[in-house]
Amino acid sequence: MARTRKKGKICFVSSTLGYMSLIGYASYSPAKHALRGLADTLRFELQLYNIDVQIFFPCTMFTPGYEEENKTKPKITLKLEESDGGLTAEQAAQCMLAGLLVPLLPFSLLNPTLT
Repeated sequence: MARTRKKGKICFVSSTLGYMSLIGYASYSPAKHALRGLADTLRFELQLYNIDVQIFFPCTMFTPGYEEENKTKPKITLKLEESDGGLTAEQAAQCMLAGLLVPLLPFSLLNPTLT
């Protein structure tokens, strides 16, 4: 994209935990915060080449990995998350794709509703 001067778009996928952290996520949250920093940096650098950079911050995603991690989470973390609505991976993907069509940078769909 940069060499050919064609407009482009890059989208990173972070997590709500890229904004803040909770007990039980010491090994996960720092990487999601780092993605936010990388996206912010590239957003400015790639403006020179007409490339948009966006980042998606989904909430809990109900996946087999999520079910597995719940087996070892601290009880306080499970308590904090018990009212979290969450999304399926398919719902999160639909929200991300819809967000890519919005020209706001960055975009965040923390609690999207799908119709």
